[in-house]
Amino acid sequence: MIVDFRLVVFRPFISEVLIGKVKSQDEEGIKLTLTFFDEIYIDKTQLPAPCAYDSSKQQFFWAPKLEADATRTQLMDMPLSERLYIELEAPIRFRVEGDEFYDEEPGPPKATEGVRIDLTREPKRAPYRIFASITGQGMGPLEWWAGVGQSEEQMED
Repeated sequence: MIVDFRLVVFRPFISEVLIGKVKSQDEEGIKLTLTFFDEIYIDKTQLPAPCAYDSSKQQFFWAPKLEADATRTQLMDMPLSERLYIELEAPIRFRVEGDEFYDEEPGPPKATEGVRIDLTREPKRAPYRIFASITGQGMGPLEWWAGVGQSEEQMED
């Protein structure tokens, strides 16, 4: 018996730059997707400074006109027109900072647990996760950098 199959392995290199889409955001960070892979996380510490989470819009924003050590109060007091928000579904350029494999060993329920389903258990962890960053020049939503590096002549066309 002959079996033919194809195998595709996805594991980006550390420091590799990829483009994904913003899937969700909360106070802790941003979750990205590559369509075929959804376990990409950007921790709030890996966002460009100064950056803050706007709970009314449920989105992070970057304030490039303020100093990197600006306080949250200063960030929230700045005009909305000067905030660069990270929108849901926006294409975003990110750098891979690390990854993590997690192998949850399957097995039968323990005798002490019986056959009941424990609804209080924590949700299963993803078997593979990528940790990313958008700090650095050219990183972040593509719209932030649209037109950067083009001459005025190219932008007018």
